[in-house]
Parts: sequence; C-alpha cells; structure tokens
Amino acid sequence: MRVKVRTLRKAGQLILPSPELPVTPRFAGVLSIDEKRDLVSGRTMARAKLTGITTGPETDLLPELMDVRLIWAKDQKLRMAGFERIGNAEYSQTWSIEVVLC
Repeated sequence: MRVKVRTLRKAGQLILPSPELPVTPRFAGVLSIDEKRDLVSGRTMARAKLTGITTGPETDLLPELMDVRLIWAKDQKLRMAGFERIGNAEYSQTWSIEVVLC
C-alpha cells in the first residue's frame, strides 16, 4: 500500500507536541507488514517496512518498525508503534501514516 510516513520520535524521545513536528520530513513509499524471526531477540515478531516507490523495492526509506502494533486507523490514516534498531541500540518509535490513494 502506498503511504506517507512521518516519524514521531527521535532517538526514542517523543517530538510531539513540538514546533519541530511540522518540519519533520514525510517519507513516501510502499508500506508492508509481515512476521519474521529476529535473530537478535530469538523470537518472531511483526515488522513494518517502508520501501521506495521510485528507488526500487529493495530500498528501505526508514529503519524497520519492529514488534509493530496498530494503535488506531481512521479516515485513511494509521498510527503504528514499535521499536527501531539502529546499530546496537533499540529506540521506541511511532509512525504517523497517511494512505495515498492512487
């Protein structure tokens, strides 16, 4: 599904409410969610990925949102929460998602 995603956290810290939020970039791409085994934790978890539309299906635009859960969905908008792994660190992350109708 084609979407626009805005991340609501930076290094695990919520940037909402903040004057910084309107300038936080939105990433346009294709959202996919599946279940995969995580080698680090040794368990299976739901993962959300945002891949590029024009850059190719293998190009991740954001770090995977791991152990993802849907918070709410209404009027072509979704909110999903989980964590992202950057290097050896794991940070809480929330995606604000807008479905792009073709």
